[in-house]
Amino acid sequence: MYSVFIADDEPSVIEGLKLMIPWNELGYEIRGEARGANDALEKILLLKPKLVITDI
Repeated sequence: MYSVFIADDEPSVIEGLKLMIPWNELGYEIRGEARGANDALEKILLLKPKLVITDI
């Protein structure tokens, strides 16, 4: 299973992506999220996800 990290400054966008996409069916697991650039960078470096979706 691949790991996904979602970063966006709009909480509704993060929640929408989590709900609209059947991540598990596609072989992905959401491992983290962030609402700011600095927080996202720290978490991405720590978690090392295979896929990052961002709009920051």
